[in-house]
Amino acid sequence: MKKNIMILSIGLFLVVTILYFIPNSLKTRELKHTNEQSKESLTHINSLNTFKVEGDNKIKPTNASLDNRLLKTLIDNNWSETCIASILGNHETKISRPTDLEVSGPVLYYQTYYNQGIKIQLSDNTTETQHIYCLIFNSNYPEDILPNINMSSGLTQVQDVLGEPHFSDAELHLIGYKLKHFYVFFRGNNTLEEISVYSRRYKYDKNCLNTALKRYADTGIPSEFVQALWQDFDYSSGNSTYTYYNYDSRGVFVEITESGSLQDYVTLSLYGNYIGSVTDDLTLPQKNSALSDSINSTLGLSTDKLFINLLLDEDMVFNCEKERIIEVNEIQKRLLEDGELSSDGKTRLLYLFSMYTGNRLKLYNESNSEIFDEIWGVTHYDWLNGRYLIYDKNYRKQLCDNGIFVYDCYHKKEIKIAESIHETEINLLSIDRDIIQYKQNSEIHTIEHSFNKENGDIILIH
Repeated sequence: MKKNIMILSIGLFLVVTILYFIPNSLKTRELKHTNEQSKESLTHINSLNTFKVEGDNKIKPTNASLDNRLLKTLIDNNWSETCIASILGNHETKISRPTDLEVSGPVLYYQTYYNQGIKIQLSDNTTETQHIYCLIFNSNYPEDILPNINMSSGLTQVQDVLGEPHFSDAELHLIGYKLKHFYVFFRGNNTLEEISVYSRRYKYDKNCLNTALKRYADTGIPSEFVQALWQDFDYSSGNSTYTYYNYDSRGVFVEITESGSLQDYVTLSLYGNYIGSVTDDLTLPQKNSALSDSINSTLGLSTDKLFINLLLDEDMVFNCEKERIIEVNEIQKRLLEDGELSSDGKTRLLYLFSMYTGNRLKLYNESNSEIFDEIWGVTHYDWLNGRYLIYDKNYRKQLCDNGIFVYDCYHKKEIKIAESIHETEINLLSIDRDIIQYKQNSEIHTIEHSFNKENGDIILIH
């Protein structure tokens, strides 16, 4: 889930809004110029149990064997990132979710295994080892994810196996189930476009929230409350005085405002999937509209210091999945409206900018259905032909090397053709027929290029 920071100046909002929508049509020659700037064992899992979220016993639990090696290994290892490489190998690239395009949005990434049809999002917290937040399977994934369910299945077949969905959103073409060890969602019309799996790491201290609230009642300091909470949150974001923390699979969302003043406070949102104690006399799940008043009264905290938002009819993970799909749909719409199609029609490029991550280019396959790479820190770019893209990179956040690069869209490979010396700025200037010009340290440099007539490979002469 994402939350907007409400305490922002109108000026900053306008700056972000303007920068977000700046077009990428400035060119040098035809060169584009972007804008800088329970104690259950997790071993030997062999069955899945579905259950109705609100305890509705109209749907009986469904048992099914779990044969998918990837999911079994992740469950056996409590969804730790440490076991991914042994199954999938090294990831090919990192792709950011567009969450950072929203003011205060977190910077979240997928590790992509494009050829295997999987994207994996890890948590982003202060612990040494991160956990798997979710896995997204697309049409390239060849195996059964659940028994008799794979990417060629239809939604009817899914329901034949798992029964009536626990979650559904007709507008988003989405159904989902809460299983014993994970949530699983299916998106598509007649055929599946994606299957997403969210981990359920239910081996956690069920009294932790109770303890943290007691500390906050004693100190009145929001950061003390956060320090007493679980440290393996899914992700967080914010600014100097406002921070939020997502514990999606646990159904807890925490917002703190802290500037050392009497106005410091905590907002605590509890969802229907939270299981644990809140106070010594209150353990959820329990449905009661007066619970928030009872909690404040028990702790002796006014609503000015602790605002409790009870959303017990909602599941936080389902909300997160809906937000993810809305992100996908929005980017797809923007891709069709603003994306640039290569001359051979096989690749579509989308330029994005945010104040948090700067400039980046997203590259999609010809059907626009799947992103296969993302390039950070680009200030100028252009197509050499339908296969090759040329650009400079001047990225100061150490997520990429700087220099002049050519990208081979057929083989999904980046080729550095000029090095940035001592991290100085390097700028692509122009492409005049066979001559590439770039500037570094006030000097103009040239590179000749041509293409092999037999295989189309690029030939570079410095």
